[in-house]
Amino acid sequence: MKTRVSCLAFLLLSAPFLRAQTTTWDGGGDGVSWHDPLNWSGNAVPGANDDVLIPPSIATNVYCQGSQPAVRSLVNHAILWLRGGASGPAALSVSGDFTNHGTIRLQTIAGGWDDSVNVGGTLLNASDGSFEVYPGTGGERYLTANIVNQGVFNIASGKDLYAHGAGKVFRQEAGSINATNLFTWAGGRFDFVGGRLTGWVAVRSGSLDVAATAGDATVICAEN
Repeated sequence: MKTRVSCLAFLLLSAPFLRAQTTTWDGGGDGVSWHDPLNWSGNAVPGANDDVLIPPSIATNVYCQGSQPAVRSLVNHAILWLRGGASGPAALSVSGDFTNHGTIRLQTIAGGWDDSVNVGGTLLNASDGSFEVYPGTGGERYLTANIVNQGVFNIASGKDLYAHGAGKVFRQEAGSINATNLFTWAGGRFDFVGGRLTGWVAVRSGSLDVAATAGDATVICAEN
């Protein structure tokens, strides 16, 4: 027994320890493409162990095309544009938390491709942040995350936003959801604490909690 325990301890101590690292956008490549390694510190596209920062000092357009490797966390100060097109659907995945101080834009540029954002932790759309949905050239728009909104969600005419909320919470704290087309929160809890809801906002197969601090709004509730 002692020998087996000693061997186990040795194996655990000898195993490689993967540390998270911060990878920062520096725009040193083509200046716009997420998939260009020269646009990142260390000249490598960020991956699963990277905490990603797109800083305000270089707040330009960052194009996310195709399916990029998932990152550990993300703080955005730029216009982060998911552009489904020649590379197929555009998908951005964050295994942890995503804080947005800039703009997240879902708008295709070619073909009927989908754009999607998947967050394993919480998407904080801060007071200076916006999440924008446009029809572009077609396709669907998807969002999966726990969400705290203090900024603005804009769903433009001609394209819906479908948010997969099963087991998750959307906390509408401040700011607004402006849904010219349909915004659907499906399968989770929607907490309306403050701010404004205008247009077509729906809670589907989930629950709606409205605090005394919430303003007047119309929310469509449906079972399926």
